[in-house]
Amino acid sequence: MRGTATDKTGAVVQGVTVNVADIDRGVTRTYTTDGAGLYDTGAIPEGHYKLTFTKDGFETYVRGPVTLTLRIETVNAACKSGRFRCR
Repeated sequence: MRGTATDKTGAVVQGVTVNVADIDRGVTRTYTTDGAGLYDTGAIPEGHYKLTFTKDGFETYVRGPVTLTLRIETVNAACKSGRFRCR
């Protein structure tokens, strides 16, 4: 899960604390937006999450529950003898 924190003018906001609460497992992890206003949780399990964004001088913003699901992408290849080619 990843995203960008912005102010009401659309300018990015660095240093925002992002608490990502896994509602199903009762685990919370904390991230901070970088100089480009970005946060990235890396790989996390599918489930239901509540995100809380906080920074001094700004109102607290809460999103959730956000449902995170994983999907499988099928990529097929047709093999011909002697050579491998994808169509």
